[in-house]
Amino acid sequence: MRARRQIAADQAKPRTTARTVTVITLGVLGMLAFTGDYIEPYGSPLGQVILAVLLSAYVATLLWMRRMAVAKPLPRFLDLQARNAHHASQRSVPGEKEGGFA
Repeated sequence: MRARRQIAADQAKPRTTARTVTVITLGVLGMLAFTGDYIEPYGSPLGQVILAVLLSAYVATLLWMRRMAVAKPLPRFLDLQARNAHHASQRSVPGEKEGGFA
């Protein structure tokens, strides 16, 4: 049980990091938005395109971080269904006799 809690805590670290980066970024951008000098270049059509590219890259990076943070399920050590299916497939090999010799 203790090991499961440790694994869950380790898996939560990348999510926490992504959340923290997002909050800090939004906070800084929110503060800079109140200064007209910073957002002025994004008012032009070219600025809007650049802003869209930058925001798309930021979202893509967050999605990439999320994909890295999601743990792939490991195969079960004591998976009885897979073991039974494996044994059943070995028993039903065509052309093989009961003793294993053709």
